Amino acid sequence: STLEQRETLLVVATLIATLTFTAVLQPPGAFRGEDSNGGSGSQNNYNNNNRMINTIFGSRNSTEGQAIMAASPVNFTLYAAFNAVGFLVSVTMISLLTKGFPMRNWIRLCIISIVATYLIAIVYIAS
Repeated sequence: STLEQRETLLVVATLIATLTFTAVLQPPGAFRGEDSNGGSGSQNNYNNNNRMINTIFGSRNSTEGQAIMAASPVNFTLYAAFNAVGFLVSVTMISLLTKGFPMRNWIRLCIISIVATYLIAIVYIAS
């Protein structure tokens, strides 16, 4: 491909990565907030089912901050899956299109960091 095509693809891939990353941080329906009494809403239902998540992120005592869409596992799974595909493919395209760029290792480190942040965000928002 020509240099112009490569630059265009890089811009498009960057826009898609930005859009999908933002979409995971702001899912449709927003997030559960505090109840009218200033409390944190209903207690979480998952007890010991998510021990690994609790160990890594700490247990949550409420549903506050959970995506409202996560209450419907099928819808949230579909949303998260298609969003993740778009994000990971665009990040892969960015990685491939920046081959030969100066400071390539720093770009790789940034890509790994943003993918890790994405995965942590989606797990935390869903739980």
